[in-house]
Amino acid sequence: MYWSDLGIVLGWKNFGENRRLLTVLTQKYGVYKGIVYGVSQTLFPGWVLNLRWKGACETSLGTWSIDGSVSLGDESSANPLTFTLLTSMCQLCICGIPAQIPCLDIYQAFLTSMTLLPEPRGLRAYVLFEAHILCYLGHQDRQIQCFIQNWQDPKITCVRRQWLYQDNIWKQLGKHWQNWQEIKERAYCKIFENFS
Repeated sequence: MYWSDLGIVLGWKNFGENRRLLTVLTQKYGVYKGIVYGVSQTLFPGWVLNLRWKGACETSLGTWSIDGSVSLGDESSANPLTFTLLTSMCQLCICGIPAQIPCLDIYQAFLTSMTLLPEPRGLRAYVLFEAHILCYLGHQDRQIQCFIQNWQDPKITCVRRQWLYQDNIWKQLGKHWQNWQEIKERAYCKIFENFS
């Protein structure tokens, strides 16, 4: 089986000598993993890659060929808080989106939120992305819908209240979110410690 698509780097880890296991969120195929051979450059979270995937079948661990990249997350790596939020978005996708299921809405929400993270409304963009993931997972309610529709208006939606509301939902979902929750807690402390 063979296909090509655009994919956002969610994470990677060394997989033997001169190989990496790369996890991406693709535009057409959802979250996918594959082996990349001979990559000497560092792949940062948030980079958009032009990829080709090849494997024996859909469910096998295939291989990636990278035909090019766009580093949309460059400003994120310069700011520790922005980078923490971007890392949290990546972990949320890895933990929360079932593998190999198309999710174009999540791909588009990721791109939108990621590009806004370095801006003053970056925190709102992050909470918006979380709200989209909750809707994707079936946890859609009136408050989440109101935030999605009015996320840019601080008069209608309080980002701290929404953050805490969504945090309670995540805690009810279970322990497999624990690694992501730890990243999110660090971000929460950095963001809201001045408001206490």
